Amino acid sequence: MNHNLEWKQHQKYPRFTICENGDIWDLKKDISKRITDDKANGVMCVCLEDTKRKQLNRVVYETFIGEIEPNAIIRHQDKDYKNNHHTNLYKCSRSVGCRRWKQGKGYSKHTEKKALKDGKIKEYTKYRAHFRDNDGEVLNIGCAKDPAGARRIYVKYAYEFDSQTYDFLKDEYDEYFGKIFNKK
Repeated sequence: MNHNLEWKQHQKYPRFTICENGDIWDLKKDISKRITDDKANGVMCVCLEDTKRKQLNRVVYETFIGEIEPNAIIRHQDKDYKNNHHTNLYKCSRSVGCRRWKQGKGYSKHTEKKALKDGKIKEYTKYRAHFRDNDGEVLNIGCAKDPAGARRIYVKYAYEFDSQTYDFLKDEYDEYFGKIFNKK
């Protein structure tokens, strides 16, 4: 048991203390709980008092942050399912969570071939920035010559569209656009 980290007793399962990084200690048996890797959806799981497996991220969130509504999901900010520290977890609705997860890098590569007058074929590559709105529709929001340019278009649009949902883009947004908007 690591005593340098914060441990709290779980409200629904008082027999267990949960560490801020996701370790679990069984007070009754005085041993740590075995945590398994769920291959189906990639999250870490643990069996507590009943035989039903619980997602470790949900157990840590409930212990350190608060209740989780039935339609809510818990996501990892850094998308690393093994990092279950409570500061890496956030709660969102199922629709927002899926949209954020599917959003990915925010652009895709498109190559076009055009025939020239002399019979040669020239290949043009562009990167199309796209965004999934609240209705699930994919909007093409701009094109760029390189991936970095397309990413900037996506970050600007997504963050300005809904800064609360896309708060995970704040640092990147500030890096790209903070100098422009913060001038006096």
